[in-house]
This record gives sequence, C-alpha cells and structure tokens, in this order.
Amino acid sequence: MEMNQEDSVQQLRMEASQACNSLAEGLEQLSNETSQACSNIMSGVNQGFVSKDDLQCYHQEVMKQFQSYERANNEIMNSLESLKKATLYFKRELTQRERLYPGATASTSEQPTP
Repeated sequence: MEMNQEDSVQQLRMEASQACNSLAEGLEQLSNETSQACSNIMSGVNQGFVSKDDLQCYHQEVMKQFQSYERANNEIMNSLESLKKATLYFKRELTQRERLYPGATASTSEQPTP
C-alpha cells in the first residue's frame, strides 16, 4: 500500500476526532447557555417580566441553535462514514498484500520484494 493511502486514513481519523471534539464542545456550550437562559426566563416569569411573546422568541432561537448542531452532527456522521470506508479499503489492501506476499513484514510503510 502506498504511503499516501495510509496518510489519507490517518487524516480522516484526525478530522473525525476533531469534528467530534468540536461537536462535544458546542453541545456543552449550548447546554450551558440553554440552562442559563431557562434560569433567567424562570426568574422573569416568577417576577412577571416575561411575556408569551418572549417565550416564543426564545423557543425559536433555541430551535435555530439545535438545527445548527444537527447539521454539524450530520457532517460528523458523514466524516465517520468516510473514515469507515477508508478503513475497510485499507484492510482490503493489507489482506491483498498479504496474499500476494506471504510472510511480508507487517509494517505497511515498507515495500515487500516480490
């Protein structure tokens, strides 16, 4: 297998990991912001400062944020699917190489001699 294929698999793994970390951070931030907003709204409701229109506006804003994270999640799922395909390709290449060159070294960076 050529080194560029190995690099591609490694790059996909790195991108998937970064995307998952970004999503986790974003979801944590959204959760914190939502919790704080709910506390503020409940305080406002208890004090009689929050109207039905305010609640509807807040709900719309939360739904926009949710849709944004849903899109990010879909992108991550697509990246993970690409990683899965690349990994399967990588495994097939290694299996084929082992059949062609029995006993060849397990290191994929070395080229076996025919």
